[in-house]
Amino acid sequence: MTNKGALILVCRSDQLEHFSWFARRLHDQLSAEGQTNITIIEVTSSAQLHDALLVCPAAHDVADIHIFSEFEDDRLWVDQNAQEYLKPESIPDSKAAAGATFAIASYSPAATCKVWFWADRQNAQMSGPGFEILKSFEACFGHRFSFSPIGQLKQRRPKPAIDQEKGLGPSTVQVDARTPANDQPREARATVNLSLRQCAAALVGIGLIYSFVIDTDLNYEGSFDEVVDYQDTSYDIDKITADMIDKGGEMSEHVWIYDRKKWAYEWFLADEWLDAADRELSAAEETPGRGRWPVIYNQLLEKNQDRLTSVARSLKRAADKYGYDRYELASLTLAFVQHIPYKIPRNELGLMTPPTTLSKRWGDCDTKSLLYVLIMQQLGFDVSLFISDRYRHAMAGVNINAVGTSMGHRGRQYYFAETTTPGHRIGQLKTGNGNTASWSLIPLTNSVSTGI
Repeated sequence: MTNKGALILVCRSDQLEHFSWFARRLHDQLSAEGQTNITIIEVTSSAQLHDALLVCPAAHDVADIHIFSEFEDDRLWVDQNAQEYLKPESIPDSKAAAGATFAIASYSPAATCKVWFWADRQNAQMSGPGFEILKSFEACFGHRFSFSPIGQLKQRRPKPAIDQEKGLGPSTVQVDARTPANDQPREARATVNLSLRQCAAALVGIGLIYSFVIDTDLNYEGSFDEVVDYQDTSYDIDKITADMIDKGGEMSEHVWIYDRKKWAYEWFLADEWLDAADRELSAAEETPGRGRWPVIYNQLLEKNQDRLTSVARSLKRAADKYGYDRYELASLTLAFVQHIPYKIPRNELGLMTPPTTLSKRWGDCDTKSLLYVLIMQQLGFDVSLFISDRYRHAMAGVNINAVGTSMGHRGRQYYFAETTTPGHRIGQLKTGNGNTASWSLIPLTNSVSTGI
């Protein structure tokens, strides 16, 4: 059976800085599943994305199309600053022109197009477009469309590559780096893009196309230059469990990207901690009153204060090793929490304790924010929590020397820290969540810790 190959189209995003990191991750997973031809193209205009979905721009046939894009207001955004997007009713009927275009490769008749999207709104983040929008995209381009939140990519496990036993060689990634879009009108750009693609296809036919090939063992090259490993030792575990009756536990592994480094850490979580955390969460469900959330958050932070000390210490040692200042230490910790996949707990509170979040390796907005502020307290930071009924969202707050959006409380400025999406800096809010009047600051009773 001929391998039809995959095409990955990467749009621009000012809100999310790691689309390229996710594209490399997807490449690695597709390769592990036996995919031997994968082309990655950087998309810089809506006309380019439109044309690429109609006529295959790769040097090989394609059965699986993947798009990394922001999604908001039923639009696939190529570049929000330049107002470049695709929306079904704005897409011209170009199928006739596309059929006349010379190309050396084609899309499979049953080609699928999966959009890995990031969106400002929490409901959009979880569900994506409605059925009518999906059918409209399918009608425009002829591919079967599906939308998945980009956070699910980190939870996706590669399927066994059944063809690997047949002696297939390593796959290759063809990276097509396009020049930025110019100031021509959108219609003019569409014409130029078609012409360039015709030329490129012809050049491929005679072996003169300007491209380069990266082997499958790239390990997300371009996203990091160094791997930093850490694991709690038997000495650390013995010290943690010295006063425990039940000395059992589990190792929790987490991987994230920060400062062009891939951090791969493993921490010990005692069974006693996890059992106690479950009981404490059940007790918190009985907290009465509409204003119970500040009470619940503070109680859970207080009860879990000494359970993640090894996590905080390992991050502090890393910061000392690389000469990070306080802001960089806070950012390293934020990146770690941001890379934990997003998922809403299905219990009465829709919340998990910090040890349980590390154990399960997922959490929602207030669950992950609770984990972040607990570790930050251990590191000696002055922190808070933010909640918004309007946005149905929660974030952490850090009293630190930073730039961006903050909120004052008793003479201190707490900068917003978005914990759900990788790439957000301290003080940087999502586009749709920027009205500070819609946010409430929850002061923490142990907000100023002595630190480890």
